[in-house]
Amino acid sequence: MKAFTLLWVTVGLAFLLLGSGCTEVEDVQAASGPVYMGDSKESNALIYTGAGELEAVVFEEMNETHTPGASVAVVSGDEIVFARGFGVSDIETGTPVTPDTLFRIGSTTKMYTAATLVMLDEDGKLDLNEPIGSYVEGLSPGLSQLTTHQLLTHTAGLQDGASSYGRHDESALSEEVRAFDDSLFFTEPGEIFSYSNPGYALDGLVAEEAGDKPYADLVKESLLLPLGMNRTTFRPTEAMTYPLAQGHYILPEGSPAVIRPYTDNTGNWPAGFMFSNVNELSRFAIAFMNEGRLEGKEVLSPSAISKLSTPYSPVISSYNNGSYGYGLFIHEYRGMRVVEHPGGMEGFTCQFLMVPEHRFAVIILSNTYGTKFPKSTEKAMELFLPLEAEMEENSEVNVSLPITEEDVNEEELNGEAEAEEGAVGEEGAVGEEETVGEVMNEEEMTEEEMSAYTGHYQNSPELYLDIVKKDDGLFLKIGELEAPVTKIGENRFLATNPFLGQPLEFILVPGEDGEPEYLHMSHRALKKVRQVQVGR
Repeated sequence: MKAFTLLWVTVGLAFLLLGSGCTEVEDVQAASGPVYMGDSKESNALIYTGAGELEAVVFEEMNETHTPGASVAVVSGDEIVFARGFGVSDIETGTPVTPDTLFRIGSTTKMYTAATLVMLDEDGKLDLNEPIGSYVEGLSPGLSQLTTHQLLTHTAGLQDGASSYGRHDESALSEEVRAFDDSLFFTEPGEIFSYSNPGYALDGLVAEEAGDKPYADLVKESLLLPLGMNRTTFRPTEAMTYPLAQGHYILPEGSPAVIRPYTDNTGNWPAGFMFSNVNELSRFAIAFMNEGRLEGKEVLSPSAISKLSTPYSPVISSYNNGSYGYGLFIHEYRGMRVVEHPGGMEGFTCQFLMVPEHRFAVIILSNTYGTKFPKSTEKAMELFLPLEAEMEENSEVNVSLPITEEDVNEEELNGEAEAEEGAVGEEGAVGEEETVGEVMNEEEMTEEEMSAYTGHYQNSPELYLDIVKKDDGLFLKIGELEAPVTKIGENRFLATNPFLGQPLEFILVPGEDGEPEYLHMSHRALKKVRQVQVGR
């Protein structure tokens, strides 16, 4: 990710890099890693009948998204029952992906930052409900009064923003976070859930100070090594000593290319920069879903797991009845309680989904940005879980993937992106063959209602939009682009994607006076800061 703009996160757009010149995945199928089976007869029975089906869907989605390489693991019970690499880790070398290939995992890192802080709390080195100024000196007055709990649950009232490129020296975390000031607030702490990468950078510094060790060493010694995640690391110079995937994008003519330079920004490590592979990520899932035990040894306390997976704050947008714990999204999908934290950054995407009740997990890593693999995730779930036959009306269309970092350049922001590149929304977006009318019932809006909805909504100077009334209708205004708005339920709305007509759902959250106070979309809240002129 370049120094990216988060405005398109707000409108739920992530440009997929498509092209006709990408090598078909089947061409490298023979070079991919082997299928690994567990020892359990019951687990093997499932995978023997379903491995081929799952592999076929993975290949299909790789070809649809022009993804050079992916790695997939499925956990059932207390073992990895399926792990395989698909395609290549580097389009230039043709090196095959295996289950041991390291990928950047993006914001899935947040669950490891959260777990480290919870362990510090249990060791008595930190109180999650105490002001972080008790542990970190030199913070601004407002930031020093925040609690770790507020930061972990994205309820601190902080803006969002991050960059994949920055300093490489590890002192950057301390120096850059201490340079944050109270202008980072867009609303009062405790008011509303709003996803914030800077909040997790603050979390990392709190962990570093309370644990009295550099952040990367603290996570490794307290969490990764006890879990046997020996290759998982934050340090690129360590990751490059192991098989390592390169991030890719698609050139205008449709050919894939390696992203250079490699993504790294030490000041944001706690929010999304961990390297790992599906074999080692699976070890965390096994311990998490088996009361903290892995290979007969307790490596996580049951109380820590409970704290991580308690639903503290309603997510509001993107999931129906979804909540956020500590570094984890919690929601229902086809009758299953899902606990997860996907991630995405320039050149990489991670899907990490667990169903603790059934001790099931599916983990998918890929080396292009925005490849959500919803069909592969769902196929794995169907093979192992008693899913409800059909999704409830108005539920998420995709299993999930909250895109938490974007790589949208200024040309895309200004509407100059090539139309043939395509675009996708986040989870909850309507499928390509579905229309607004087929998914939601439209509701009439009175003149009074439309006037109340209009306004300028802002999270940060880079993350804002307007709702305007024009020609007897309501529009979402993004720069010079205008998207027609339809009301689909109480406080729920759809706006049409200015590029491809894809509906984007958002929610207007009322204040005490009943008037809209926030616009909520893609996990972010934008506060209404002023009314805008009707007919603008």
